[in-house]
Amino acid sequence: NKMGVDARWEHNILVFDGQGNLLPDAKNFMQWDAMMQRPHSITINPYDPDKAVWFVDDHKHVIWKFSHDGSKMLARYGTFGEPGADDHHFNRPTYIDFFPNGDWVVADGYNGTRVVKFDKNGKMLAQWGQKGMNNNDTRPAYFNNVHGVGVDSKTLRIFVNDRGNHRVQVFDKDGKFLDQWKFG
Repeated sequence: NKMGVDARWEHNILVFDGQGNLLPDAKNFMQWDAMMQRPHSITINPYDPDKAVWFVDDHKHVIWKFSHDGSKMLARYGTFGEPGADDHHFNRPTYIDFFPNGDWVVADGYNGTRVVKFDKNGKMLAQWGQKGMNNNDTRPAYFNNVHGVGVDSKTLRIFVNDRGNHRVQVFDKDGKFLDQWKFG
């Protein structure tokens, strides 16, 4: 792959209607293309009445929050271009998910080995996880490629894809380990 030819990171966010037609809002999002390096995931908080758009850029170690139409950047979480593991840094985050009260969690991720929980205003509430072995680790909260994260809206359990160990680990809303299962 040749950067600039095979991967240009242009038109990172496109907006389509239900019939597959490109909508004018796509132009609003294009203004942010130059600051993005490797878009990994995009989501809308289902509990947010304003339907803000959240965008995870794992190579720039940041999570962007935009207005629904893409005209405004509402927030940036993480320090642009600087990996780390504290309340102002990520190390290649991959996915986020939301609690009904607006709190959110991050799978931090490709290089990081933690899950991070924030309140609805972006204040870090908790983090857990440490580097585990690859392929066969069964210890709770030891991760090898924290790739995915999902929140059950009824039980508030957090499901974490420990990709390198082919398992899902389950935690309560505060990060206490509850269960795990292997796959593939």
